[in-house]
Amino acid sequence: MSKWTRLTGLEKARITRLYYEGHSLTEIGRIVGRPRESVTAYLERTGHHSRMVTRMTEKDITKMLDWYQRGVTYDKICHHFGIAKCTVRYHAKKRGVPLRFPNMANNWRGGK
Repeated sequence: MSKWTRLTGLEKARITRLYYEGHSLTEIGRIVGRPRESVTAYLERTGHHSRMVTRMTEKDITKMLDWYQRGVTYDKICHHFGIAKCTVRYHAKKRGVPLRFPNMANNWRGGK
């Protein structure tokens, strides 16, 4: 049996769905059980546009965290600002804003 296996149709569909829901490439790889590089290669090979690196202004970060604290969903925040969920968690943690699901912080490599 080969060391590497091809992505199945279900994995490909799941990768695409998770990507457009705003998950980071690392998160997608972890969820699907594949390396981040495989996820990236599949998305590039199939012509999915890469997310633009968004430089958030201080005003945007403040607005994003205000929405987060008021209970706006990750999906709505990420869609509005064009960012991944890990960006919301990163800025919340950096500013001392309590995370809604603290156990998510343990699965996130961005902070200790």
